[in-house]
Amino acid sequence: MKVGLAALRITVGGLFVGHGLQKLTGNFGGGGLTATGEAFESMGLRPGKAHAAAAAPARPWEGRCWRAAC
Repeated sequence: MKVGLAALRITVGGLFVGHGLQKLTGNFGGGGLTATGEAFESMGLRPGKAHAAAAAPARPWEGRCWRAAC
């Protein structure tokens, strides 16, 4: 049970880190802050780039927390 939970945490944490880096830096085929800001503006969150800059770092940190909890 503990091994399975650890594997799940590592997998989900890694996915969150990757997803966050797409939004933050454009790694792994992401658009970076500019594209994320444009997406935020299309949803009515203005200014989009400021909202993206505030929200994007949360995903990589969230992923690290998932992985560290093992």
